[in-house]
Amino acid sequence: MLSLCQKIVERYSKGSEANPVFVQKFEKSQSAWISYRDAHLDAIFPYTTPNEYGSAQPMCAATIKTELTRSRITQLRQWLEGIEEGDVCLGSRLIRK
Repeated sequence: MLSLCQKIVERYSKGSEANPVFVQKFEKSQSAWISYRDAHLDAIFPYTTPNEYGSAQPMCAATIKTELTRSRITQLRQWLEGIEEGDVCLGSRLIRK
């Protein structure tokens, strides 16, 4: 099964929707988002020793990471599912059919 990012890259790598500039910038943005996600978690839990924030810390970190990831998935789906027609800020995203 392809990941959401792989599906986006595949879709915009060939055929009528091919856009190599988009693919390059998309991959760069996804790499930057992963760095942001990890740095954000490090800022919330800047541990110096294991369990410094208590035994619930791993669960809390996982919950925050999940929330960030779900938000990113919503953003990424716009390149596959589209957004409302008439959005003047459409850019490279599809128009929802």
